[in-house]
Amino acid sequence: MEIKKEFEIFSEKALTDKGWQEVENAWHFALNYELREGHWYKKRASDGDSVAGFAIDPKTLLYKIGPIGRDHFSAKLDLSEEVCDKAPGAGLEETESRIVDGRLAIVPNYSRPLIMVVGMWLFEPGAKEMLDRLEGHILNEGLGFPIRGIHFKKDPALFRAS
Repeated sequence: MEIKKEFEIFSEKALTDKGWQEVENAWHFALNYELREGHWYKKRASDGDSVAGFAIDPKTLLYKIGPIGRDHFSAKLDLSEEVCDKAPGAGLEETESRIVDGRLAIVPNYSRPLIMVVGMWLFEPGAKEMLDRLEGHILNEGLGFPIRGIHFKKDPALFRAS
């Protein structure tokens, strides 16, 4: 099935309480959390053997996926260097500050990886438009299911940006 149709079905299900609970549980499981007495606890310091770092540049839409189960920050650093190399005069500090960090999780029984972008930029003016653009690109590239936008649709109070 084509990813956009598959994502549409996934999103509709995830917008239900039960569906979102399944997504959250799958995400936490992939990140090596375990559910005990109704709370999620880290099993160990690693983000998980099924997780890779993910980074995307909102300006160029270049992206990097790091190695699964290892350094989850390397994708952002590698992408920052690549963007600097392709744009002479671009400073590493400026470039690195605009790169959006995230995680990609391989989840058992899901047909596609889940991708979540993170960062304080999500609470700045214009963030919704940028999130829509980044998640649209993630889908267009067939990388996986972006779940941050679903999270904000499910709980709009989380998304305070204009």
